[in-house]
Amino acid sequence: MDNRKFAKVVFSFATIGVLIAAGLAVKRVKAQTTTVQPFTAIEVNTGLAGAQHGKFVQDGQPQIPAPHVYTKILAVRSDGAVSITQKWNKSDALGKEIFMRMVYNPAEKTKTFYDPFTQSVVHHPYTFDNSLKGGDYCDGTPDGQIEGFDVVLHEDTVQKQGDGEIITNKTWSAPKLGCYVLKNEIVSQHDGWVKFDITRSVTHIRVGEPDPWYFAEPAGLTERTPEEWKDELVRRTPVVVAPE
Repeated sequence: MDNRKFAKVVFSFATIGVLIAAGLAVKRVKAQTTTVQPFTAIEVNTGLAGAQHGKFVQDGQPQIPAPHVYTKILAVRSDGAVSITQKWNKSDALGKEIFMRMVYNPAEKTKTFYDPFTQSVVHHPYTFDNSLKGGDYCDGTPDGQIEGFDVVLHEDTVQKQGDGEIITNKTWSAPKLGCYVLKNEIVSQHDGWVKFDITRSVTHIRVGEPDPWYFAEPAGLTERTPEEWKDELVRRTPVVVAPE
């Protein structure tokens, strides 16, 4: 896997369920869910490339792979709406903190992006990450606790690629949080060597309705299409490459 492909995998890691779920060899149980509890939490994402699959120095020689780590703030309301807030990675270079938000509202079937830097609001076609709801992720094997919540383990069928790469995908979800995924690990191996190990984990969970700020639309934003937003981002920061 080249560096560009690895970066894409890390960038899209928040989207769980890219592999097809299938039966496990061990006995699995259907977890009993209770009323979904609203909560706020921190999501930590870590991507680590294996030997000769990470970044390279200018002379072409491989260097020790450095982990790619970033965090998000999750806010889940009792009506099922979810807000994901992330500090823009160019904030420090600009000398100020800039937080961008994506808000999913399943009741209204909306997916809205708020960017205070470009003063933009972007309406995306509605999709909903399966990790943000129940379903297959409550169909698994009881596997202890994470952050004080009982979790069930759901493991997708091992994916074998044409070049010999083997990908495993394990998910731990909490029935009492509406089967929200509290940990997900995707590991790729080739000839016994790890190509990449990507982990998403949720910590600092605070049960209760989130602060309304996470879902409120800031005043003074201009509605833009995704393409217009990218153009505006580049226009305002010429050295920045707009995310794909």
